[in-house]
Amino acid sequence: MNKPKQMQQNQRQLNRGYSPMSFALERLTSPEPVPLNPSVNVPRGAYHPDNNCQGGKSRQGSQSGFTIIESLVAIIVVTILMIGLAPVITLSVATRVQAKRVELATQAARSYLDGVRTGAIPFGPTDTGSTQGTHKAITRDAASRDDDNLNQVAPPTKAAPNCPANRVYCTSPTSNDSVFYCVDGDGGGCRTSQDFIIQAFGKITTSGIYDLTGSNREFANQVYPNYKLGVRVYRADSFISEFTEGFTAGSTQSSFTGGTGISKEQAPLVIMSTEIPVKEDQLGQYRAICTANGITGGC
Repeated sequence: MNKPKQMQQNQRQLNRGYSPMSFALERLTSPEPVPLNPSVNVPRGAYHPDNNCQGGKSRQGSQSGFTIIESLVAIIVVTILMIGLAPVITLSVATRVQAKRVELATQAARSYLDGVRTGAIPFGPTDTGSTQGTHKAITRDAASRDDDNLNQVAPPTKAAPNCPANRVYCTSPTSNDSVFYCVDGDGGGCRTSQDFIIQAFGKITTSGIYDLTGSNREFANQVYPNYKLGVRVYRADSFISEFTEGFTAGSTQSSFTGGTGISKEQAPLVIMSTEIPVKEDQLGQYRAICTANGITGGC
């Protein structure tokens, strides 16, 4: 008998027009406590079963955004990671650039050797001009016919390249037993890291490849004599670099590097050699070179 009276009392506590559905929606959407009777004011921050935080603040408001400390910690962590990855990235980029440079230097060396072999690029007895003087680049080889003493040729000395154009011989640097050929990769002269200086030199064996006497009689059917042609390819910017003091000749640079590829003693990027047959119409000049080098019976 008391239940109907209690329900009537609760119903009378609601104002006119304030239905149970409106009460439920307001409880779901309002961060503040909603009393059963809207006419009763609940102080802000007072305890209410709907509040899960002290001070009347909602859980959503206390967890939104980042603090300055959290942002600074994130920045510090990212910075430490970048510092650790920087050497690996630098090594990877430098090695890729160096490998590409060695590849281009190899192409330049092969193109030069093919050009000399076909006569498209003058060298040795094919060159009669006194301005380039490439005939001086063929010298006597003190080794036997089967030995390769091209490494005996001294490396270049440091001097600013003076090359009038691309794919021509340079007047600087100079040497008594080699010539220098410009391969301009960027069109601005042989002075940048994209350009190459080819040191070319030839050797005639003292045993006499074209000799028809003695132990060389087996070469009687050989039509043309040969000479050994060697090339070393250097970076053009190393000739003007303040860091480079000299050049080496025995070994080449590695394609694996963590730096710029410029060193105090600059090594060649590529070393190649081949044998060049002397054409019949050039035999006179070739024999003159042999005579000048004191080679008898071999030309």
